[in-house]
Amino acid sequence: MTDMLSRIALLCALAATTWAQDAATKQVEIYGQKIYYQEAGAGPDVILLHGLGADRSAWAATVPALAAKYHVYVPDQVGFGQSDKPMIDYRVGTLVDFLNAFYKKVGVTKATLVGNLLGGWVAMDFALAHPDKVTRLVLVDSAGYSPKRTGGQPLTRGMLQGLNPSTLAGEKQLMSLVFYHKMFASDQFAEQAFTAHLRKNDGYTIDRFIDSILRGEDVVDGRLVVRRIGRCHDLCSFLELHAALLPLPVQVHISCNAQNPASGAVGCALRLGRFFLWACGWPSAHLQTHSTIATIFVNSN
Repeated sequence: MTDMLSRIALLCALAATTWAQDAATKQVEIYGQKIYYQEAGAGPDVILLHGLGADRSAWAATVPALAAKYHVYVPDQVGFGQSDKPMIDYRVGTLVDFLNAFYKKVGVTKATLVGNLLGGWVAMDFALAHPDKVTRLVLVDSAGYSPKRTGGQPLTRGMLQGLNPSTLAGEKQLMSLVFYHKMFASDQFAEQAFTAHLRKNDGYTIDRFIDSILRGEDVVDGRLVVRRIGRCHDLCSFLELHAALLPLPVQVHISCNAQNPASGAVGCALRLGRFFLWACGWPSAHLQTHSTIATIFVNSN
């Protein structure tokens, strides 16, 4: 198992390196801020949105799978990655405004949005604000609902502060929560992750998002009707058994590891004639999950 996971990590790293070399970094100015992005492929437009504390490299294993048939845009959202980081009170609405301006700057009129974690929350809010600009919405391990809506305990700063580690021990703890396999919480992996976190210099951005989350801003409660499915490993059997009851464009099959399920809720929602997938991830191979889910649902006709 350890050998297999090591190979997965190596393949993801190779994919990231290859994509970074092949796709030139571009830049647009939005509200006076430099926003960096990469693009690949040709065809219908697809925009990939990373999560909190991440950047466009999170989608390195997904881009090649989609670029064969689609025109893929992968931005570093404002406050993250290589993009400018203005000292403002960040909230999801901020990223929605920047995404709308990004559409205009690069000439996109309508696109499929694929979002992970915070990126999924941004994608949902954008689709609700600009439904005419969204073809499909694919959510991977998405945030966006309040604990009250999902039945969880109220959030505190102490609970969320771990998302912005300031020590190596804190980074290691975060890795142990994000990834199922202990290999990813090793001293070596935690050191690499902590180095990347400091190099990205997004600590202020993350802290402001934590404040926004605690204020309950921009949640999608009451604006999306979600059908609860259950735990992550129930997704395959649910779709296979009940696909006829859902307005799915194609028969869908997803492989997941029932022995190592990620905790959390999974849901599907239909709004404005689109299919929304809200699926939790498989932490032992997060990038491969992105690629699998994104490819299946973006390719559905």
